[in-house]
Amino acid sequence: YPSREGNEEEAVFNMVNAMLARVHQSGFLNKLPSASLARVHEGIRCYKAIRQDIPKGRPFFPLGLVRLRSPWAATGLDCGRTVYLSVWRKQAAEDTVRLPLPALQGKRVTAECLYPSGLPVLYRFDEAGYLDVTLPRPDTARFFRLTID
Repeated sequence: YPSREGNEEEAVFNMVNAMLARVHQSGFLNKLPSASLARVHEGIRCYKAIRQDIPKGRPFFPLGLVRLRSPWAATGLDCGRTVYLSVWRKQAAEDTVRLPLPALQGKRVTAECLYPSGLPVLYRFDEAGYLDVTLPRPDTARFFRLTID
């Protein structure tokens, strides 16, 4: 859970951990730095906006099952015309990962980073069915929505 010694990226990492399941908050949220607390609030708003899709989604793992020492991790939820994707850069030396999304191959897709807003991330979906994500530093995470146009 986010700690008072942590920064807003740590709070984001924690919120992305739960975005495709059920958010549980713990610890001393009242003692978080204001930037971290704002990220928790933003994450809860994002979760509330998408939670109705979670029960009908089919989970998938673009990089395979996540392992403890994986440099990158990604989990997704296929909800038909919408795909949600959580992406974590753990201790990867490289700042970009290419995520295969074969179910979206050949389709026109709008990709957007739903959470967090305003923190560094670059991403691009191509019709070959890949989402490239660039996170400038380790121990960061982002949450995406891909919608078939």
